[in-house]
Amino acid sequence: MPEIWPVFAPDDPAVMGDDYIDLAMFYGAPYSDILIDAGLAPIEAYIGMSEAEFHDMTEAMPESMRRPYVPERDSPWFPPEAMLQICAAIRAALRDQPGLFTEWPQMAAHTAELLDETERVFNRAVARGVSFRLTVSA
Repeated sequence: MPEIWPVFAPDDPAVMGDDYIDLAMFYGAPYSDILIDAGLAPIEAYIGMSEAEFHDMTEAMPESMRRPYVPERDSPWFPPEAMLQICAAIRAALRDQPGLFTEWPQMAAHTAELLDETERVFNRAVARGVSFRLTVSA
């Protein structure tokens, strides 16, 4: 399963600290529906690529399908408060709609743990004034 993790700009190792967060759990149901219902974009809207990642991805495409890398489109940066809004929406659903979190054993507990870790990291990002985007590894 691919991992989805944050990248920060400017790069500041203190933002992640000793934490490791893989946000892949927030990709798909019920999380995407929760975010859309809250008026937010699903997690995949925050995924971006560096120019090197973009070129690696498009290298296998036929020449006629390739397009130039455009940072504003291919690697947008977002304020960390956006991720805190995502966390707040998921936390509200966890509290108000616990039936959504029954797809696997301990789904609610795993969700709450990931929310705690994500909020801790993104509160540090707010304090440090950095932006973020998400990246994916296969």
